[in-house]
Amino acid sequence: LDVPPEFDETRLRAFNVDRTPRPVVRQGLEWVLQLLDLPEDPIIVDCAAGEGAFLAEVAELLPRSHRVAIEPREECRRHLERHAHEVVVDFFVDADGKDIAPCPKAHLFVTNPAFADRQKRPLWMHFWRRARELV
Repeated sequence: LDVPPEFDETRLRAFNVDRTPRPVVRQGLEWVLQLLDLPEDPIIVDCAAGEGAFLAEVAELLPRSHRVAIEPREECRRHLERHAHEVVVDFFVDADGKDIAPCPKAHLFVTNPAFADRQKRPLWMHFWRRARELV
């Protein structure tokens, strides 16, 4: 039996895949959305989108949002296209923290990146810089 590449354990380990259960995603999003004053049609970006758990929940909670998925694994595209308006198959930043993937200015980044760049700077620093571009 052939395992689809998006579920192949060797490939998942190679990309340090760490899945977040959908109920946890939903609870976190509901909490964050209470704190934010987003426009009616916000731009939401998941830059480690995996199979799309975060964007699936965003689609339910914010149906008028414009959702962008950034994910380096091409095999995830078919899952992501169900919930994202745009799918970018690439890494968000390289190992040195330099931007790689084209990314629109976003009102909110949703993701579970358990990773950092080569200088050990957490990825949230890159999100913060990009989000500040909106101001």
